[in-house]
Formats: sequence, structure tokens, C-alpha cells
Amino acid sequence: MEQIHLIIILQFAPIDTPMAVQRFLLHWTPQAAIFMESELWPTLVLETAQKGIPLALLNARMSLKSFERWSAAPMQPLVAAMLSQFSLIAPLSTKEAIRYQILGAAPSIIHFAGNLKYACAVADAQKESSSGLADIEAALKDRKVWLAASTHAEEEDAIIRIHKELKNWVPRLLTIVAPRQPSRGHAIMTRFRQQGFGVAVRSEGHQISSNIDVYMVDTLGELNHFYAMVPIAFVGGSLVQGLAGHNLAEAAAAGCIVLTGYHIGHFQEMVEEMQKMSPLSVQQVSVYETLFWNSVISNIKNGTNRNLRMAFLTVSTCVTTAPISSQVDEEGLVDNLRKFLTAEDSYLDERRAAADGALRAAASGVSTRVWELLESCILKKVLI
Repeated sequence: MEQIHLIIILQFAPIDTPMAVQRFLLHWTPQAAIFMESELWPTLVLETAQKGIPLALLNARMSLKSFERWSAAPMQPLVAAMLSQFSLIAPLSTKEAIRYQILGAAPSIIHFAGNLKYACAVADAQKESSSGLADIEAALKDRKVWLAASTHAEEEDAIIRIHKELKNWVPRLLTIVAPRQPSRGHAIMTRFRQQGFGVAVRSEGHQISSNIDVYMVDTLGELNHFYAMVPIAFVGGSLVQGLAGHNLAEAAAAGCIVLTGYHIGHFQEMVEEMQKMSPLSVQQVSVYETLFWNSVISNIKNGTNRNLRMAFLTVSTCVTTAPISSQVDEEGLVDNLRKFLTAEDSYLDERRAAADGALRAAASGVSTRVWELLESCILKKVLI
């Protein structure tokens, strides 16, 4: 195969003003422009198109909130003008494709290719571990361990309570916490220590000794390596209403049992796609799920024939009375973690294989389809 040598330059995008964008385009003289997800900057899009540079939008997202904002009278003509300049829009779902067309994108430029996050996750999972992780991996071998990844401040008190409760079933439990903002690591460490837990901190080079309960990953660029070392990962930004989740594909590609909440925004489509591949691939957790099944089991044990009706009444009552905006769905997470942490290895292997298999099935062919679309819709215009 012919070796392709790539030169990649990382460059901040210009401030979206006419002067800054014009200077940027004059300096770099691009032949094609590829935008990702929802990065629609009006001046950059329109100035680029005016110079005859073909435009593509890949992994195109359009949340309901963004759709409503762009649909408003002052903004709709602007977004229609922008979208009319693209030669290719590859949306993540039919729902988003419809939103782009309503806003002014021509149906002929809408093409589906799949989610590039799947392909990126598979590629990232194949990278070598960074230095200093071999000792950590060795320290985990004799411990029951789970990872709370990309956690937000609203979730971290719940993580402390969850760790405390799980210790009742798993005395030698090690919880690894990788906050979304590493700068919060010290504050989280302090709160764990106030509860009497031993905490080791990655950035300070602490070792995971037998008296360590929590390992704080407060570094950048290492999350994928920690996914590869643990059997169970909870992906944060998902337990509290108002949050919007994070990429689950990285955990699945590393072969983790993947847990997440229900407040995950557009990542719900990723969950549904993976669950279509394998129902065991991702486990969403909720306090209401726990209440439902506890009620079913209770009614079955009591010999009643109204178990499902009573369960739904229980859940409905909680839904209508609980302060949803501030409630953290930690009960479901505790129950699922306890189940997995105390399960037989064969069951864990089955769940981990399901996540990895679903992710790789979803990733299959995505890069090829995206490249073929770029060739036919963008690059052929450059080569003419």
C-alpha cells in the first residue's frame, strides 16, 4: 500500500468577524473546509463559501434547543443562508436531518454515514498507554474497581455516597474518579478524606497502596487508558437533569461495562444504536428503574396479582412529587454497581464483550463511508 504522509497543523479558528476570517482565509488559502458537529459560525461559513471553497458538515448535530433558536424569526434567514452554502451535510440521525432541511438545507446534500465518534473510539483504544500506568494497572489486579468518568460537580457528592454504600458489600473496593474538569480534583479529594477515605492523586504521583479507597485522576489525556484498566465504567454528566452526557463510545471500545444516567442529551441516540446491536451493551440507570423493580419484586413476594399496576403507581407518584431538577439518580447506579462488582467473572466478560461488540459493529464502515462522501461531494470539486 502506498504510504501517505500527512502534515497536520493545529490552528485555532478565527474570531467570527469579517476582518479576522478574511485574514485567516488569506493566510491559509484552504481548498476545502470541513466543519464538525454543530460549529456553524456565520461569518466563517459565508466568507469561505464566497471564495468558492466547498464546505462539508460532518457528524452534524442539531439539538431541539438549537433548532428552536435558529428557527426564530431573526435567525432563520441567516441559518438558511449558511446551510445553502454546504455541498455535504452528514447528520447523526433522521431527526437531525429533518431539522437541517426545515432550516434550509437542500435534501440533495443530506447523506448518512454513521457516527465518527465510534471510529475515533476504536482508534483511540489501540493507542499505547502513557508512562507510569503499568504500576497502577498492577495495583488494580487484586482489587474490585470501578471508574466514575467525566463527573460533574452536581454528581460528585453522590459518587462519595455511592462509594460509601458499596463498601458495605465490597470492603476492598477502589473507586477511580476522573472529573470532567481536572482542576476540581483537589476539592473532591478533600471531601472524600473528610469522610475518612484514603485518597491517592494521579498528578501528585501517589501510589495505590492497600489503604487507598479512591484514586483521583486529575490529569488530561489519560481517560482512555484508565478505561482500558477497569471492568466497569460510569460515564458522568448524566445523573442530574440539566446535564447532557458524554461520549460513551470510548468506554465501550476499551471493553468496559458501560453505565450512564438518563440525562444525556444527544448521546441518547448513541445508547439506542448500541442497544440495538446488543441490549447488554449499555446500562442506563435511574432511581425510578430501581423503584419499579423493587415494587414488582415486593408485590410478587406478597402474592398479589396487581404487581405491575402497583409498581407503575409507585413510580408515577415519585415522578410527580420528587424535585426532579435537583434529584440525583444514584439509587439505580448503586444497585447496578453492586450487581456487577459482586458478579461472577463470566457474567462480567459477557457484558464487556457486548459493549465492545456493539461499538465495533456501529463503527464498522463509518470512516470509509465518510471518505467516500467527501470524495464525491467535496474533493471532486477541488480536483476539477
